[in-house]
Order: sequence, then C-alpha cells, then structure tokens
Amino acid sequence: MRRIAIAATAGAVLLLLAVCAGWFLAAHQVQGEIAGWTERQRAAGIAFSHGEMTLGGFPFRIELSIPDPVLASADGRRRWEGPTLHLRAPLWRSDLLDYEAAGRHRYRFTGSDGLSHEIVFDLVAAAGSLALDEDRVRTAALKAETLRITGTAPGEVIVGSLAADLRLAPEHAADLKQDTGLLGLSARSISFVGEAEDPAAAEPIQSLDLKLALTGPLPWGEAPGALARWRAAGGTLELRRAALDWAGLTVAGDGAVALDDRMRPQGALALRLDNLQPTLQKLTAEGALAPQDSELILRLAEDLASPDSAVPGRLLIAVAAQDGRLTVRDRTYRILHPITAP
Repeated sequence: MRRIAIAATAGAVLLLLAVCAGWFLAAHQVQGEIAGWTERQRAAGIAFSHGEMTLGGFPFRIELSIPDPVLASADGRRRWEGPTLHLRAPLWRSDLLDYEAAGRHRYRFTGSDGLSHEIVFDLVAAAGSLALDEDRVRTAALKAETLRITGTAPGEVIVGSLAADLRLAPEHAADLKQDTGLLGLSARSISFVGEAEDPAAAEPIQSLDLKLALTGPLPWGEAPGALARWRAAGGTLELRRAALDWAGLTVAGDGAVALDDRMRPQGALALRLDNLQPTLQKLTAEGALAPQDSELILRLAEDLASPDSAVPGRLLIAVAAQDGRLTVRDRTYRILHPITAP
C-alpha cells in the first residue's frame, strides 16, 4: 500500500511538472510567434508596436494581453490604433484562439486629396475566435454589439449588432467546384445620425447581409502575381447573397465576377427590389425624404430596372460586365479598366 501511495504521489508530481513545463514552453512559443509575425510585417512595410505584453492563464491556458497595439505603414499614410487586445488559447491547442477587442479603434489615412482623415470605431462589445495554420488564418469569427462609427461625415453611423465569419481553404485551389474562401457579414439596426433635426435618423436599416465565395488560388499573398495566377486558373468571386431590409423596402441580389485576359472584370449581377414605391411614399410622408428626391429615385429605378411580371411591385436590375463594358438594362458604359494588385 505504501509503495502504491509513493508511486501515485510521484506520478502526480511528474504530471504537475509536465504541465508546468508545457505552459512555459507554450508561453515562450507564443512570444516567439508574435516576434516572428512582427518581423514579417516590418519586411512588408508595416510596423507593429504595442505596450508591455502580459502572459497568464497558468497552468491550463495561455492568456495574452497586448496593450496599445498600433499598425502603421512605413510611408506614414495608414495607421490603426486599438484598445488592449485579450487573447486566450488552450494549453494544448495554441492555434485556436479566442479574443476580445472591445473599445475604441482609430484608423487614420491620407486620402487621394493629400489630406489626413480619421475614422473612429467604438465597440461596446467585440469578441471572436481565430484558427491558425502555420501562422496563417484559416477561420475567423467576430461578434460585436453597439458599434458607433464617426468620421464618416456628415454625422455618424450606429450599428446595433455585427457578425462576421471568414473561412479559407487554399488546399482547394485546383478544384473550382470547391470554395477556397468564404466570407459572411451580417448587420442589424443600422442608423445614420446627422443633425439633431434630421428626420432621416428615425428610419434605421433593419438588416444587411452579405455572403461572398471565392474559388481558385487565393488572389493575395506575399508572392507577386497572385491576382494574375487567380485569373489564369479560372478563379471566380461569387456573390451568393446580398440582402437589405429598410422601411419596408427589400433588396436581394446575387451574381459572380472574374477577370478576363486583360484583367478587366467580367460577370453578371441580378438585383431584386420589392416595395420601392410604397417605401418612398412612406418616407416622403414622414418627412424623412424630400418629394423631389423621392421622384428622382423612382425615375432612376424605372429607367434602370424592369418590372417583374411574376411578382407585383418587384423591380429587376440586371448588370453585366464584359470586354471593358458595363451594361445596365439596355445601357452600356465603357468604364471598366484592368485591375492590378495594390
């Protein structure tokens, strides 16, 4: 019995030592990965700086806090500043991260006019998850509550809730029947707040949804020519869902786009608008839309759209892109130019 007790105690001690060693090794690995990522960003012309990081979660988790994070381009034209980032991961799966990023995010940039601009994002709550594979994101998710956006003059934008989901599967690059990328965005209760007497603020957008799918090799990355390789492989960007619900008006759309042999967009998009006329009448009666603006919107819609004979009150807008021309209904515009990677 005594030998069993001694063996059990020794086993427990060894297990504790193994857990302790594992935690310190994982903590050291996380610090090394952050240092390596920082160096790679610097090589790409982006500087990453922050305050003194703190590690915790001993013994079964890795918890990392990064205060005052800043990403800035080497030319000084773009800069992001964020609140303290909190990351957590199980000791045995440091590639699966949960994060929190609530607080104030500032994005400063120099526009084409040479002037400096700033957009501020205030989030009451923001949390999500990341799955990494050899330091590259495979999946990412975000859920945020009460997002206030200022700097987008005039006024500000308030979003009640926001959800985003990203999934990347570059191993499917050769199979054009499978997605290599999938992005979903969903926003609820979007208000545009201007002057206090502006009645348009009383009618928020109820919902906005977007779903995009990518086939072919990922058209971005450190290697040059990624966009051209995506085109040559027959890659497509598919709009699987676009939906908006605002004041009785509903808009839905889908389509797909690729690049032709001169790197110009080619593809088609279909939009469906329901209840446009009664919505304009409602907004005009409420004072949220001037009568002349309502009439202008209705004329433009009738000019660009065709009535759907199968659904009363629905308008159909067909958009096509080919050979550098953009066609909307029966009007063609030569406005499409080759796209090059930034």
